[in-house]
Amino acid sequence: MIGANVSVFSIGKAVGGGGVPLSWQYSGTRFSLSAQVLVPRDITWDGTYFWVCGSNNRAVYKYTAAGVYTGTSFSTSSQATSPKGITWDGTYLWVVGASSDRVYKYNTAGVYQNVNFFVGSQDTNPEAITWDGTHFWIVGRSTDTVYKYNAAGVYQNVNFSVAGQETLPRGLTWDGNYFWVIGDNLSAYSYTAAGVYTGKSFSVSATAPEGILWDGTDLWIVGRDGSKFVSKYSYLPTP
Repeated sequence: MIGANVSVFSIGKAVGGGGVPLSWQYSGTRFSLSAQVLVPRDITWDGTYFWVCGSNNRAVYKYTAAGVYTGTSFSTSSQATSPKGITWDGTYLWVVGASSDRVYKYNTAGVYQNVNFFVGSQDTNPEAITWDGTHFWIVGRSTDTVYKYNAAGVYQNVNFSVAGQETLPRGLTWDGNYFWVIGDNLSAYSYTAAGVYTGKSFSVSATAPEGILWDGTDLWIVGRDGSKFVSKYSYLPTP
């Protein structure tokens, strides 16, 4: 891991133990993707490993919890020729193919399961996907909107707009209570389960954000800058 100076980004006046204000901050922990991924797009966590999809490579890469490349990857080129988003549903990996407006299902060996679903009726430029334990949610870049699908990929006629905060969304994750969206505004924004903006955000400008992930404790953000780092943000006491 590569350490760095911690930068502080407040998301309000949340208070931790002992009355210490907390804020989302870059933790000083990050790892590089540059040796494997030309254009990193999104990241997911399966409880043990990180998985990162790269659009130019048309592949998904596996990393340890310490950010070490495992040497394992698989191609999506026969299905998703421009993979933009990835999520883990507890058993399988799902990859968003931007060129086909479809989401494809793979096992952890990278074998396509001959299952996919179409999202182009909602947005023709799907960017990122997350799983809330029951449903898929996909953010579209053409409409700046997050759409809800059941486990079979059927649209549930439920959506919410993020255009009031981010008009070019790139990443989406669910932390068990809130959705987080990032994009070209270089900030992460939180929304309730009903899709209402909480008024809370924090800057991620140092990472040139592309994808965002909740691992159960912290947020990880994929940067598309020259170093192609995945950076860890933690909810820490404000100095």
